[in-house]
Amino acid sequence: MVSYLPNLRVLKLEYDAQLTETLAEKLAEKDLRIAELEEANRRLGKNFPEAA
Repeated sequence: MVSYLPNLRVLKLEYDAQLTETLAEKLAEKDLRIAELEEANRRLGKNFPEAA
């Protein structure tokens, strides 16, 4: 009888690695967007000190 368990473990590891990579990419995109928004907010504060 053939055991599929090792194959399932490999598939799970591959899936987990892909998911981790995808999540890391999305996190990097969010970090970039946050930095852009913080910069825009900083510039607005300089132009409109009363709003800061």
